[in-house]
Amino acid sequence: MNNFWSHRAPAIAWALTLFVLSSMPDIPSPIHLGTWDDKLQHFVAYAILGALVLRAMAMNRESPNGRHLKLTLALGIFYGATDELHQYFVPGRFMEFNDFAADAAGVVAGALFYLWLCKRRSSSKSLET
Repeated sequence: MNNFWSHRAPAIAWALTLFVLSSMPDIPSPIHLGTWDDKLQHFVAYAILGALVLRAMAMNRESPNGRHLKLTLALGIFYGATDELHQYFVPGRFMEFNDFAADAAGVVAGALFYLWLCKRRSSSKSLET
């Protein structure tokens, strides 16, 4: 049960947070970069999701493997697609392909970043011994 709370619960909590945020009709933007602030927010939010889901997939392993990465990308990108579809039904929100593209790119970047961190940590441990 401890592994659930330490590895899987953060990914589930973040996915629920994204769902709640996308259910709100109008959310003021915390950053203002002109026309790209919305896409950057999508990218960052889904990069976090990608890293957390990959961490949850690998759970007890030192480093995630290719199967974990593929499953993470499939789940994360599917979640981004369903989130955009969900926004179609929320008054004041819109379903946009560019938002989905930013979500998908974020999942890929977050998962790859987490994988890189794990490999880096693993190689530094092997150098210490």
